[in-house]
Amino acid sequence: MLQDCIETATFANQTPEEMKRLLHMVVVGGGPTGIEFAAELQDFFKEDLEKWFPGIPQNGLMLT
Repeated sequence: MLQDCIETATFANQTPEEMKRLLHMVVVGGGPTGIEFAAELQDFFKEDLEKWFPGIPQNGLMLT
């Protein structure tokens, strides 16, 4: 599901609003597992996606 949203956001016909919606991720749970997952997801966004999908603007990536 995560990869589908990221790939769909890179389609040429996506509006900035739709791209922002597709790249907005919510992690539910503030325990150790939720915090660790949120940190890994943030690292994935910052380190890997910049290389694999250069068309994704960094201000479009949101993690809450």
